[in-house]
Amino acid sequence: MMQPRRGRLGRRGMTLIEAMVAFAVLTIGVAAIFSLITSLVSSQRVLRLNSQGIDLYSRLSSEIRSARCDFPAALGGAPVPSAAATRDPGLTVEGVWIPTQVAAPAGSMLQTIGNFDGEGLPTAGAPVLQVDYMVRSIALLNVNTLTYEVDIRVRQIQNDAARDSVLVTESPWLRVFTVQKACNARADDPLTAGWRG
Repeated sequence: MMQPRRGRLGRRGMTLIEAMVAFAVLTIGVAAIFSLITSLVSSQRVLRLNSQGIDLYSRLSSEIRSARCDFPAALGGAPVPSAAATRDPGLTVEGVWIPTQVAAPAGSMLQTIGNFDGEGLPTAGAPVLQVDYMVRSIALLNVNTLTYEVDIRVRQIQNDAARDSVLVTESPWLRVFTVQKACNARADDPLTAGWRG
């Protein structure tokens, strides 16, 4: 007696081609998930460094605003020369990036400069962030005022000489913030002469 032939529906299991297609779909899914996780980790690092950079900017900005800068009020309506001001040593060097191009002046209150690790702490090892600043005196409409504009530059170190060059002024890993520092007129009268409160 002849047995009836089983049709396609009666077979059990998968063919080799079906197994290969299922494996390919699984591989593509795993690769996509791995790519997504890598992208999320990279984005998290960038956001953390941006947050640390803004924190370092905020600290240096506060130091600049607190730095001493005053001049004799007796100058009247004449323009205030920079030499007449009693200022923090960190405000005396103009037109260069401190400490990247020149060393930081001794005795300055401006301390949040140099190389920092990923947690915002100063480091002598491999830095992740670098903070420097440049001072420029500016003239305002009120001639009896001495005002400085301070550019604060926060750089994420890329470990690439071309990208980390001082000559690079604009890039996604470099942010420049500007702070204004106005000096105060001090009254130099005989009763308070020499007092620098």
